[in-house]
Amino acid sequence: MVGDDGGRRLAYEARGQSFEIDDGTGVALIDPEGAQVEVDYDHAVEVAPGARLVQPLAELVRRFKLPDATVVLREGVLEVGEVVAVHGRLVREADPDPTRPGPRVRVVGAGRERVFVSERSVDGWRPA
Repeated sequence: MVGDDGGRRLAYEARGQSFEIDDGTGVALIDPEGAQVEVDYDHAVEVAPGARLVQPLAELVRRFKLPDATVVLREGVLEVGEVVAVHGRLVREADPDPTRPGPRVRVVGAGRERVFVSERSVDGWRPA
């Protein structure tokens, strides 16, 4: 999320790359393009008017034409090793990695539904 002034979202940007999940029984490919992805915010930075910014932040402020006021920029990231929940339809396909036995599955939307990916815990559940 980009630019937050007291809880009001001023702009939003999401991007991602395909990734694999492995639950110990097999590997599934997840493509976040068009998926509903819920992540917790991992980083936040307060940006005041006229502040000196590193290049990526300066580009965000310029691209979104944020107001001349202090805003909070927040970022959520799915990191390697994080526990995620994924919902969708599984489609078998050949695994491009010849060192892994058997097919892999790709998670796709079920009918009109989008793939759902979340790192948010449900009822406080945490891995052991």
